[in-house]
Amino acid sequence: MESTEIMVNEVIQQADSGTAEARPSRRPQNALLCDMELPHRKISYPLGYPVEIITNDIAVLDAANESFGHGRMARTNLTLEIRIGVSREGASECPPEPTRREYNHLYSLVADVNNQALLDLRSCINFTWVTSAAVKNNIYFR
Repeated sequence: MESTEIMVNEVIQQADSGTAEARPSRRPQNALLCDMELPHRKISYPLGYPVEIITNDIAVLDAANESFGHGRMARTNLTLEIRIGVSREGASECPPEPTRREYNHLYSLVADVNNQALLDLRSCINFTWVTSAAVKNNIYFR
């Protein structure tokens, strides 16, 4: 309890001094990337199906536009939501071809520890983690 109060007081002091962004968070969730901000979004229509892409890197939306920008909505299905977090960590070269696995309504692609995706086909929600090296390689990423 005391450590929580100390952390709260530190956050308040940082906010008052304007340095809250300068100090890294000590929250264990940061390693999970669950708090990653994804401020960019776009709806595309591959094969006429609505797909909303939400990301932290505008290059992801550029790639989606190159692949699906010509498409128009032709089906009124549930919109598939794809969240793509791009990390600056990891190798600078393109990752290997991902291994694909499926179990019931779950579908995964895993290239390595920094490049992976999980899709829930029942809820139409996906999250993908990739490195900037993967995004920069148009053939690999698209």
